[in-house]
Amino acid sequence: DEDLDVSTGGLFKTSDKGAHWVHQDVVFDDSEMAIWNYKDMFFIDNTTGWITGYTGTTGTQGFILKTMDGGASWTTQLSENSPSDIYFLEKSNGFISYLNYPDVSIGYTNDGGDTWNVFDTPFQDNAFTSSSVFFIDQDHGWYVNNDVLLRYALEGE
Repeated sequence: DEDLDVSTGGLFKTSDKGAHWVHQDVVFDDSEMAIWNYKDMFFIDNTTGWITGYTGTTGTQGFILKTMDGGASWTTQLSENSPSDIYFLEKSNGFISYLNYPDVSIGYTNDGGDTWNVFDTPFQDNAFTSSSVFFIDQDHGWYVNNDVLLRYALEGE
């Protein structure tokens, strides 16, 4: 819409292939987090999705939020580290990239994000400022961060 105010950022939703967008408040279960900086969003279907980001101005308090009702409400799944990119193969199995200065790591869940297992990457450089992760199955994927592309295989494959 021409008069839609996006100057403060936030979550926007469309139901007509992008012709019109509506600002959607992110109502969550932790009202203590005041300043939100969204990094990524992934929806596996029209009801279940996740948002990653951090609070404050330094990025030291990260979060993952999950919705199971199309974004009408959100629950906090993780409130530590600095998750950046998020990708799910299905509702249970997903991956996130962390920017835990100075370490960079990848997280994996097999329970929809209730718990995350963290795997270190060979990158230990705080110059990294953005990252992306993509997996084709539970064991094989790619991680990219600025000028580095890493093919990743869990369990040494």
